[in-house]
Amino acid sequence: MLSGSLRKRAYFYLLMITLLAGILGWGITARLLERSSQQLLVDQQQRVLQRTDDLLGNELRQLATEAKRLAMAEAAARQPLLQGASKIRFALWRDSAGHPQFGFLREGERVRAMHARDWPWLLSFSASSRLLSGPHIIWQDALPVLTQQIPTGNDGWLLIGQPLDATARTALERSVGAALLFSPTRPVAQPSRRLLSSASGAPLFVSTGPDPLLQQWLTERNRTLLLAIPLLAALLCAAVALLIERLILRRLTQLSRLAIAPGKGSAPLPRWPVRGSDEFDTLALSLNAMADQLRHSQHRLFDEVRRDGLTRLGNRKLLIELLDRHIPALQETPQLTLALLLVDLDEFKVVNDSLGHERGDRVLALVAERLMNLARGSDSLFRLGGDEFAILCLLPRQSQGAERLAERVLQDMDHHPLLLDNTAVQLSASIGVAYYQPALSSSELLRNADLAMYEAKRLGRRHYRIYSDAMHHSVSERLHAEQALRQALHEQQLEVWFQPILDTRDGSVVMVEALVRWPRGQGYVPPSDFIALAEETGLIIPMGIWIARQALRALPALREHWPELNLNINLSVLQLMQPDLVPRLCTLVNECAVPHSAVHFELTESLFAEQNEFLVNQLRQLSDAGFKVHLDDFGTGYSSLERLLTLPVDTLKLDRSFTQTLERGDERLVKAVLLISQEMEMQVIAEGVETEKGMQRLQALGCHLMQGYLFAKPMPLPEIREWLARHGAPRSPPPMVRVPQRPDPALNPPSH
Repeated sequence: MLSGSLRKRAYFYLLMITLLAGILGWGITARLLERSSQQLLVDQQQRVLQRTDDLLGNELRQLATEAKRLAMAEAAARQPLLQGASKIRFALWRDSAGHPQFGFLREGERVRAMHARDWPWLLSFSASSRLLSGPHIIWQDALPVLTQQIPTGNDGWLLIGQPLDATARTALERSVGAALLFSPTRPVAQPSRRLLSSASGAPLFVSTGPDPLLQQWLTERNRTLLLAIPLLAALLCAAVALLIERLILRRLTQLSRLAIAPGKGSAPLPRWPVRGSDEFDTLALSLNAMADQLRHSQHRLFDEVRRDGLTRLGNRKLLIELLDRHIPALQETPQLTLALLLVDLDEFKVVNDSLGHERGDRVLALVAERLMNLARGSDSLFRLGGDEFAILCLLPRQSQGAERLAERVLQDMDHHPLLLDNTAVQLSASIGVAYYQPALSSSELLRNADLAMYEAKRLGRRHYRIYSDAMHHSVSERLHAEQALRQALHEQQLEVWFQPILDTRDGSVVMVEALVRWPRGQGYVPPSDFIALAEETGLIIPMGIWIARQALRALPALREHWPELNLNINLSVLQLMQPDLVPRLCTLVNECAVPHSAVHFELTESLFAEQNEFLVNQLRQLSDAGFKVHLDDFGTGYSSLERLLTLPVDTLKLDRSFTQTLERGDERLVKAVLLISQEMEMQVIAEGVETEKGMQRLQALGCHLMQGYLFAKPMPLPEIREWLARHGAPRSPPPMVRVPQRPDPALNPPSH
């Protein structure tokens, strides 16, 4: 509950501290007020007792004065004196005969004489020979009497007194303002004071209780003060909270909100306010400096993320952002349009391999400079990655500025080689141009330009092409064809056909080449279509293994009539790049119980146009495993003849284009190939033999291994077995086989 907000925690702890301080203060204050109240009550009682003592002392002094005045009078005149003594309630004296006399004065009465026997204590007093003088207390039936005794002439004495009866006590209480209690013993529960000793030895103690009015006032005062303590604590808490809020929490909240602000969307970084020179202002200054540094870093990072590190051109991310920015604006300005040019350098891998990647990067930087010089000032240039560049042009509608720019780029590269360390580097490019169409997205426009660029490469490079819907249709068909090929491979719908290779000297069948066919619908897909698709998509790897497995499983049945029959299987470059290819092929051959020497692998000459040591090593592993290697389509590639000295090749396959030259009467190329094979001690197989004239010319030149429609078309396994059964023994002269065959779905004899 308290982990989320500093304000909540601060207020919670402040409330707890205030509550504890209030409880503690309330307890201490209550204790002090109680003690103070008790002390006030005791002091008030002491003042009452002191006042009572003063009043009683005054009474005694008045009694003493009266007694002295009476003592100076004659005995006969005593009674009249008593008559005028309003303070004297009784008098006791000795007459001339020495007998005690007693006079009692009541209100409204004269002094009358009474016998002492009516007051037993007076008898004991008068019988005492000890002369008492001064004030004394005489208790008469629990009633205290103030007395004053003085001596007179002729050894006489005079005792006068005033009882503290109800009337006197009421008057005394009215004077002191409190109820009084007289007692011969000291009270325990209340404050008291000892006044005088009595004649009989019992003292006079006076006590009083607390003043009810004062006690009530103190109670109300204490209650008011105790009630005021929580209010004061609450006010103090509120004041402290207000100070904390204004001085600390409010600024912390502001700093916190400003600190959170940069994380919301793309809002600019805030500025923390500086009001003075306190700690918060120091923190604000530091945060502002940090924000400035972060803002600078953001701008730099924003630029770095959208720039190519090598050429400093925009990258793909910046291109997409600009397209997303321009496309909505085009809807409001129909007179303008966008054109996107994708420039892809042709065969740039050769530059990297020959010059090295470091110098290749420098070439890319020079290409970027060249494109910047060729582009208009309003055009935007980008490097999308590798050797691919893009130019974004904002043009008037119906303008041909994009085509003219593409032509300038192509002409400049053709006529002005790049100079790198005094070395001329000749480059070419393929360019795809795509114009913006309504409702197109940025990714779709980029896709259209990409399709146009690949169409330019397909048509021979050094060209530019403008995107059309037909290109997209072609790509869609290719995607459908790829999915269909994947399904056919998964469901094993493909078929393996075989075409025999004969030795025309005796008509024997020495080899059969395994070829793949794809039945689809009512016919067959041409191998030239789906083989290239399989190589582009990588499906050639599982397809090649499947073809090899099916062909090897069929080889024992094919060798029933021709025990020395060999099997030729085509391998693609993607297959040969697999590190585990040779072990997998050995496993397949061993599973089918076929000798390794009976399996020949055909590879196109173009595989060895580059100095790829891995491919050469793979080829040597095939030869070391006992397999034969045929170099297919010999003479049509660009490889050096010197490569034949280092490659473990057993047989050259003369391309059908060479055999066609024989039909036109030109034998030079065929003679050259046959001469090379003789010098290298290699066999030669002529492909595409379709006429007797071509066969005879090949025989005359010394080529006896032939393959073509003249002898047999490719056939599925049941038909090739039947064909081999009909030609199960060699004959002389060589047979001219014209057995009717089912139509071959391949218009041109494929290499697979």
